[in-house]
Amino acid sequence: MEKRYQLNVFGPPELVAPNGERIEFNTRRQTGILTYLTLETQGHPVRRDLLVELFWPDVDEVRGRHSFSQAISDLRSKLGKKAIVFRNGAITLTTRITTELDRTGASAPDLKTLGEPLLGMEDLGGVSLSHWLDVARTSLNERLRSSRQGDLSAQRASGDMEALRANAERLYRADPLNDEAALALAEDLLLKGDETGASSTLRAHVARIKGACGGDPSPEISALLTRLATRKPKPAKLIQTVVNMVGRDREMASVESLWNSIREGGSVSVLIAGQPGLGKTTLMEKFVDSVRARKWPCYYIQCHEMGRRIPYSAISDLIGQLVEEPGVSGTDPALLAEASRVAPQLRSAYPGIPTPPQSDPNSYPLRVAGALFGMMQEITDGSPLLIAFDDIHNMDQASKDTVYVLYHRMRAQSAMFLCSARSPDEGKVVSRSDIMPWQSTLPLSPLDRESSRALLSAISENLESDLAERVLELGQDNPHMLEILINDLRENGDDAIVSLKGPKSEWKWRASGTMNQALTGLMVGLTANSRRLLDLVAVIERQITIAEAVRVLSIDEKAANSAALELLERGLVRFDGDALAMKNELHKIYVRSQMNPDMRRFIHARLAKDVAAEHPNYFDTTLEQAHHLLGAEAIPEAVEKVVGGASRALDRGAPREAETAIMAAGKAV
Repeated sequence: MEKRYQLNVFGPPELVAPNGERIEFNTRRQTGILTYLTLETQGHPVRRDLLVELFWPDVDEVRGRHSFSQAISDLRSKLGKKAIVFRNGAITLTTRITTELDRTGASAPDLKTLGEPLLGMEDLGGVSLSHWLDVARTSLNERLRSSRQGDLSAQRASGDMEALRANAERLYRADPLNDEAALALAEDLLLKGDETGASSTLRAHVARIKGACGGDPSPEISALLTRLATRKPKPAKLIQTVVNMVGRDREMASVESLWNSIREGGSVSVLIAGQPGLGKTTLMEKFVDSVRARKWPCYYIQCHEMGRRIPYSAISDLIGQLVEEPGVSGTDPALLAEASRVAPQLRSAYPGIPTPPQSDPNSYPLRVAGALFGMMQEITDGSPLLIAFDDIHNMDQASKDTVYVLYHRMRAQSAMFLCSARSPDEGKVVSRSDIMPWQSTLPLSPLDRESSRALLSAISENLESDLAERVLELGQDNPHMLEILINDLRENGDDAIVSLKGPKSEWKWRASGTMNQALTGLMVGLTANSRRLLDLVAVIERQITIAEAVRVLSIDEKAANSAALELLERGLVRFDGDALAMKNELHKIYVRSQMNPDMRRFIHARLAKDVAAEHPNYFDTTLEQAHHLLGAEAIPEAVEKVVGGASRALDRGAPREAETAIMAAGKAV
């Protein structure tokens, strides 16, 4: 990247060369002219007479032009003859000069080191220059505030709360009336559980604004103070917050940006989709925690698998959270009565609400959604609202119908519907049109390997390199699986899954502790054919076609396809071309460990028979047949096949394959 001159405009203006050295001019007025050209006319011509009027207002035209020509000559001697062009009575600055405001990220200047903009330029000219300075200073301060407020949003989105706090402190020192900085400082205190401190900070800010200009703070500050006043303040106490995620900054920033977009009105629906373990719930919880810390109305509902069979399960949980809000008491009792149809806990909180009228049960979603809309209007009073449903693939149909109506009722409100769902394959999003149309979708993919290593480093210290590589191999860049593998290693040491050596130890391994809790649900509820197909795919150690599965398992093609679909939906296998394979090695090892030994031997025997029948004369299939015979513990037959297959392999220039087969047979014997 081309290095450029930088003009520091906060404090007394000064020019810094591309090599970092400060450039001294003969007079301060020369620096002033360069400052004007940089800020006002860079790349565009400006009349000489205007510059003379600005900087030499009290001298005659001849002397003014002479002094101007001398100043331009000195500037050219420092910057180069082509840097400033004089043509037809006009001056053009052709060299690109940046300022502190062009520096971003880590190179951005520290606000506490910045002085007042264009300090000391008042005595370089007359009234016209003073008027220009007033406008220029206002513009520079506004640009400074805007850039730092943009940094606040970026830091909040990335979850870097320490940087957010430090940046807010610097911005507030530079601009003590800045609402965004005051909100960020209050948010930092709220994240630490210090509601009293946050309230005091905001009240002091409001008093400062009224004292300085007699104005009012932003509606957001007023709304936050009101929400804090409705709750009993809690003493300062550091609360546990979600650990900064690795590799999800882009997704977090997207959700934060969408949240900011609803402040001006209108709703937005967002779906986070991905395979199990990629961080959907963690991403949602982190954002929900951030919104709650800012004291915006926020409701998070976890949809559990059991809830699929319980009508209005998710809606009942939502109403249970709404009841805890002080503002809900202002809701029309008739609406509370409608909501009590599916949430009896309302009657315990408000015993006086009437009995809802008799109506067709098919109208309940419409009636309950109307009640929810009324309750939320009383609670929010026009402020932004977050409704988050996690794992909507587990949501019951009655709740889906109610949410569908509620979403359309709230289209004109400042509301975000944030949902997560399991997708069957990487990068794909399952349509959930029976709940609501998605205005934005965020498909989560596995982490890149660099992010996986960063996560591994964050959750484990001094991990041996070979074990670290094995964890990465088994975890397949899935954040949840990486954490599980590390916990398993801590709990079980040499008996952990990453410590296993070879297939024989894998068959004998048994999951325990954290690993068992994480994997135990993989095969729960599988149909008999799906379980048999899963065992087959785990045993074969290569891809297998549906046609092969039909022959080995002795089932019809329709049953095999149905079983394959169930395994694909659960994310246990993948489909490549026309064949199935285990989705990852971790699942393969677990499935093997749960397999009945007799079933394992049976599958190996059937595979050996199928390979022999389909490809009887190929050395590689002969060796594969030998492998399965060893697995079936048919040792004599296996040794016979090894001898024949190894001989053919040597004849065809494949000594390594022959050696591998002979060593495996030797160990079995």
